Amino acid sequence: MRFLMLNWRDPKNPLAGGAERVTEGYLRALRERGHEVVWFAFAFPEAPAEEELQGIRIVRAGGRGARSWRRDAGPDSSRGSTW
Repeated sequence: MRFLMLNWRDPKNPLAGGAERVTEGYLRALRERGHEVVWFAFAFPEAPAEEELQGIRIVRAGGRGARSWRRDAGPDSSRGSTW
């Protein structure tokens, strides 16, 4: 199964904190179970647009409030929280 995580920051973001560590743990556990995981986060200065971290593909684009991950249409379905 393929999983896409949408999060403001990724573990390498200078502003990353506890939420990013927990998210990384979830995605790492899914990866260890054989799933494909992608983490989409906002870009930050000097960060590559894409990289892999312990089997987790990280894709960065846009910034806070941007909708650059898919400009042509919204997602087929989504589930999220504002916390």
